[in-house]
Amino acid sequence: MSKAKISLKTRKLVSQQANGKCEYCHSQVKYADSPFDVDHIIPISMGGGSEPDNLAFCCHGCNLFKADRVSAFDLLSRREATIFNPRAQIWSEHFSWSSDATTIVGLTATARVTIDALRLNRRGLVNQRQVLAELGLHPSI
Repeated sequence: MSKAKISLKTRKLVSQQANGKCEYCHSQVKYADSPFDVDHIIPISMGGGSEPDNLAFCCHGCNLFKADRVSAFDLLSRREATIFNPRAQIWSEHFSWSSDATTIVGLTATARVTIDALRLNRRGLVNQRQVLAELGLHPSI
């Protein structure tokens, strides 16, 4: 798959819209061990463009695990559900935090498939969230 050229101006706009957080797992860019990516919400291979309304600011892990997927099978509802779209959906309507703020909890089928497909509760993220929560620096605080 070829990479679409995204201008620096567009990258900056997408980054600003995300307020320094991955739009999927809510990791903070200032604590990331690698630069954040700009994800095509609807992949180019499926007809998506490089306009800001089809782009999401995300950590490298979420971008890798999402790949070119837009949906996945939800075991609970036994149906295909779309992966979370940060341009069309509100994060807090689909996700919440566990009581200790270390794991993301799915409130909808969209959230459940996103958590599973993008591995939003991968070990490194859970560990980082625990430390950030203890320091009062967690994004949910």
